[in-house]
Formats: sequence, C-alpha cells, structure tokens
Amino acid sequence: MVGRTPGLIALFDVDGTLTVPRNVISQKMLEFMKELRKVVTVGVVGGSDLVKISEQLGKSVITDYDYVFAENGLVAYKNGEEIVS
Repeated sequence: MVGRTPGLIALFDVDGTLTVPRNVISQKMLEFMKELRKVVTVGVVGGSDLVKISEQLGKSVITDYDYVFAENGLVAYKNGEEIVS
C-alpha cells in the first residue's frame, strides 16, 4: 500500500458537500472518505457545533478524520484532541 502524501490536506465542508444539508452522511460517502484518508490528510469543516457535526458524520467524527473544524473553525480538533490556543 502506498503511504499518505506528505503536506497534502483535503478539507471538506459538511452541509452541502459531505451531506445533504442538516442530514446524515451516506454510507457511500463514508466509505469514500475512509479510503481517501489512506492517501491524504483529511479534515472536515462545518458551521455547526461539534454535537451537530457528530449527528451528521458519526459519534467518532474527531477520530475518523485528521482534523475537524467546528463552528467555522472556532473549535478545532487534530487527531482526536482539541487544539487549544
């Protein structure tokens, strides 16, 4: 298996990109994101708080992706841990 491409990150908006706005992510999209994460760093960005993003992308969202930016980036997670400035 080829490793991840260093220095490359793919960021995806939640509503309207990964999901139909305010809905749950499809199984097909979940599988795509899981495969993509094998080759690049993946982050998700949403305007909602982490609770709502978790309802849409799954309870393990902060560990399913390398980065999660909630509340338009006001709250950020990297590798499952909150980034505190």
